Amino acid sequence: MKTLLNGIEYVFMRAAALFFIVFVVCIFLQLLSRYVPTITLLWPAEVATYAFIWMVFLGAAVMVYHQEHFKIDYLFEKLQGRALLTVKMISHILIGGFGLMMIVHGSSLYSCSGSGP
Repeated sequence: MKTLLNGIEYVFMRAAALFFIVFVVCIFLQLLSRYVPTITLLWPAEVATYAFIWMVFLGAAVMVYHQEHFKIDYLFEKLQGRALLTVKMISHILIGGFGLMMIVHGSSLYSCSGSGP
């Protein structure tokens, strides 16, 4: 199982790096199209937006796997034993609830936009 999770992390990190490169290139192209009169490109802003979104979500997934995302280090360093376990459990429940909320509301937005099934 650990090998599978490491493989998924590897793919996510490489995909996030690729989306970062796409993001930077699109921003550069967008700047060129603004300041060079002979270049007219309309798509780089849209592609940069989606590349940034996917880069952030893939990076967030990897950080949650390593338990390094949405963490207040000061609180974790000061607590021990049962209190630390309680705070970690509450943190995981909040992160899971946020993810569930994103799925539920995202799917309702998807179906309302007319492009859903």
